[in-house]
Amino acid sequence: MSYVISHELGPYFRDLLIKDIKNCHAQANRVVDGILGAFRTDSIDISKLLILSRDNSNVNKTVEKMINDAMKKVNAELLNVGTCNLHAIHNGFKAGTTETNWHVENFCMNIWSWFQKSPAREEDFENITDELNDAIEKTILYFSSTRQVLLGKVIDRVFREEARRLLVDVSASDRATFFHDVKLVYHAIADNLKKHFPLKTTFLKDLHVLDPASRTKQDSADTMIRVGRAVPKLLINAQVD
Repeated sequence: MSYVISHELGPYFRDLLIKDIKNCHAQANRVVDGILGAFRTDSIDISKLLILSRDNSNVNKTVEKMINDAMKKVNAELLNVGTCNLHAIHNGFKAGTTETNWHVENFCMNIWSWFQKSPAREEDFENITDELNDAIEKTILYFSSTRQVLLGKVIDRVFREEARRLLVDVSASDRATFFHDVKLVYHAIADNLKKHFPLKTTFLKDLHVLDPASRTKQDSADTMIRVGRAVPKLLINAQVD
C-alpha cells in the first residue's frame, strides 16, 4: 500500500498540483484584458474605476500601470494613495520585534507547534484549561510572520492573567532591561513607519477635513477643494470651485 501511495498516486497528484499552480499565474496583459473585458461586458464605464487594491505591495504593478494607461485614454486615471499601508504596518511591527533578542515570534510558533502537532498534548491542554478556568481559551492561536500586528493577540492567548502575575517578581535590573528593550521596539517601529508610510501624500493628509472638527480650520476650504480635485471623476471643476 505504501508503495502504491508513494510511487503511483504521489506523482499523479504532484502533476495535478503543478498544473494548478501554473494556471494560477497569468501575465499582466491577460489580467488587464480580463478586467477591461468585464467592464465592457457589463457596460461599465472604465472611467468610473477609482482605485486598484492588491494584497502585496510588490505585485501587479504592471497591471495597475496598464489599467491606468487605458483610463488616461478616456481622460481618467486611478487614485494613487501609495502602496499597501497594511503591509507597511506589519513590517513596522516586525522591525520592532527584531530589534531585541526576545525571539517572541519563534516562541509563539513553538508553543503552537508543541500542541498542534500532538493530539494528546492538545487534549491535555484543553483538559487543564477546563480545570483551571472556564474563561481560558481552549486553543493556542497560530502566529503568521506576515501578520505582525496580531502578535499581541497571540501572546495574550499564551500568557493569561496567571502568567502575568509571575512577571511582577522580576529583579530591578531585569525590569530596567525590559523597559529599555520596550523603548527600542517602539523606536524601531516608529522609524520604520516614517520611512515606508506615504506621509508625503497630500491627498491622505487632506482627508482629515472629513472630520467635522477640522472643517472650522482656516484652510479647510482649500483642503476640501484639493480632495475634490484629487478623486478622479468625482466632481467637475465647476462643482469644486
